[in-house]
Amino acid sequence: MLRCLPDDRQRQGHTGGDGAGGGHGLKALNAGKVTIMYNPRKMLSEAVRSMARVSSHQGPSAIGQMRALLELRSVTGMSRREFYRYRLWRRELTPEAVIEFISLRERRAIEDALNPSPYRDRCQSKCGLATIFASVGMRVPLGFAVFGQSHPGGTPELRHLHTLDEMASAISSFGRAGFVIKPDDGSQGEGVLLFSGVSGDTLTALGGRRMTTAELWTQINAPPLRSWRFEQLVPPHAVLADLCPGFTPTVRALVLLVGGRPVIHAATLKVPMGHVGIDNFSKGNLAAPIDPATGLVGMAVDFEGESRYAAHPITGAPIRGLMVPRWGELIDIIGVGARALAPLTALGWDIVPSPEGPVALEANAAWGQEIVQLPQDRGVVHSAFVELLTQVGAEAILRRRDRALAARSA
Repeated sequence: MLRCLPDDRQRQGHTGGDGAGGGHGLKALNAGKVTIMYNPRKMLSEAVRSMARVSSHQGPSAIGQMRALLELRSVTGMSRREFYRYRLWRRELTPEAVIEFISLRERRAIEDALNPSPYRDRCQSKCGLATIFASVGMRVPLGFAVFGQSHPGGTPELRHLHTLDEMASAISSFGRAGFVIKPDDGSQGEGVLLFSGVSGDTLTALGGRRMTTAELWTQINAPPLRSWRFEQLVPPHAVLADLCPGFTPTVRALVLLVGGRPVIHAATLKVPMGHVGIDNFSKGNLAAPIDPATGLVGMAVDFEGESRYAAHPITGAPIRGLMVPRWGELIDIIGVGARALAPLTALGWDIVPSPEGPVALEANAAWGQEIVQLPQDRGVVHSAFVELLTQVGAEAILRRRDRALAARSA
């Protein structure tokens, strides 16, 4: 039986115990073949703390917050965590602004309409995407080896590794300036290994941890067996290099294909904090909004939406006011890629502004509503996104919002 946790899931205390939660205060809610584990006491405690924190900062009363959350949940399926992360309780927000925000539940509900299967599967293979990108003239990281099972799209130009010695030789030849190993089917940075240098058979990971090539070979051979892509690290453009030295900031752009026309609906600069090699927003890094028209960067925010930063909190390097280098070129290559991946209509593109120009890392069918909405302090359900929902037949999201606004004004 599958066990999963809802949006307001508990991050601790759900190990051990029997199906009803043992002595950890967990309860089991059976829903068909799925058992949802939850801790009512902890959920209530977190809710009370959130409401008290808002009320103490001259926000609405606890009753007002609860009423606003329940109203919004009935329209968008917004969870409590999302409600407070986006600070949708703020008095200055109009009802129209609040319901522009899309919830995780809503995004998942329309994924098949926005990015129909089986076309969505094209975004699951790192090797397959690199092949597509290169075929339409996009810059991609220099891949130099693959290991494991066969790769969609084929990788005839890459060295296929079968032994430890072959892997060590490939790394020695191509990875001395830094390299990355990615699960071919990975997502959200899961399983990615990044190394900043090589000395003999010793590899130095970003952050300073060391391991031998033999240890790496053992790790990528560990079950479950997967396919892995080896590629050189892409260095950042000089304009962005001082944000977090040794780490590469990347751009996440939500690109919509509306009537065959690519539209950058929202763009974000992912700012590394240096704690982990991957740049994922949810792993403790920051995200700053980018003006799609100019490439101008605004203030960064953390994943909980609690703090905003004009400068990097560790290095002191300015964030607000940066201009993403070669922004016009970046927009152009994303447009080429978006057309190449049609009929997928809503993709989260990860692009590195490198010294040689924009380098395409991947395109994500699950584009991540937090990294799109939270830095912008605006929801996505407006302008081109509204057009796209109508185009793909997902107008139910719009009708729910229209009814809610009509009810408030009645």
